[in-house]
Amino acid sequence: MNHSSQTKGIIYTALSYLLWGLLPLYWKVLDQTAALDILAHRIIWSFVFMCGVLLVLRQWKNGVKAFRSLSGNRKEFVPLILSSVLISINWYVYIWAVSNGYILEASLGYYINPLVSIVLGIVFLKEKLTRMQGAAVLLAALGVLISAFQYGSVPYIALMLAFSFGLYGLAKKRTSLSSAIGLTLETMMIAPVAAIYLLFFSHPEKAQAASGSIDMMV
Repeated sequence: MNHSSQTKGIIYTALSYLLWGLLPLYWKVLDQTAALDILAHRIIWSFVFMCGVLLVLRQWKNGVKAFRSLSGNRKEFVPLILSSVLISINWYVYIWAVSNGYILEASLGYYINPLVSIVLGIVFLKEKLTRMQGAAVLLAALGVLISAFQYGSVPYIALMLAFSFGLYGLAKKRTSLSSAIGLTLETMMIAPVAAIYLLFFSHPEKAQAASGSIDMMV
């Protein structure tokens, strides 16, 4: 990796975590809606949005070509299915956690996530750390341990978020797809399940009624 690519990676990562930090404000506004309903909508509209992105980036033909090449290509198909499932789990846990008042634990999960990704990179991708990088990882790990200890119990939600997203990243590394095409195909594969849920199993009126009952009890 050259210096320019590394710099871009750091900038993109920082911007991503900034957006994730602001995202709870949005999910909290929707806390009267069932987490599964939000997840299903997020999957479907993410697919629609990414189709638009491919058109704008003029990668639509490449996306169609990548989709067609999946037939019989187990090396690409299996990691893509795994990444679809893992990102759906990650999205659901995060939405549920924020909606149910576990924002701090959810935040801890995305603080643990880089450490999980580093470990997975070392174990499965045979990556190596410099001494300075190793020292930084140890300091971050120490901060996580202190935060977890202060939390007072095992942060299951944080661990689920960290490992689901870390494994998602590892699965994506096993494919040769670009980030835009990869996310488009991931959401495309899980979108039918989301649509079936919304059509036959979603009951938003029950969620609103349950929320109203709780408010009356309080």
